[in-house]
Amino acid sequence: MVTLRSLLYVPGSSDKMIAKSLHVEADAVIYDLEDGVSQDEKSAAGERVVPAVQSRVAGRGDGPMIESLQKKID
Repeated sequence: MVTLRSLLYVPGSSDKMIAKSLHVEADAVIYDLEDGVSQDEKSAAGERVVPAVQSRVAGRGDGPMIESLQKKID
């Protein structure tokens, strides 16, 4: 089992923070599609994180959001 020492949570609604997250040395980056994103921005946030999630570890969101995101990543 790998021990993760540093986790970076990034709101999926922030293009600036998503871009910066691609260059940090955190052990894992979690793109937040729940608490860190207002309800009216969730769909757009899901679209924003697709390229980043393809090169990172995990995303966080509710069931339908994760299912939709998974289809886009695959």
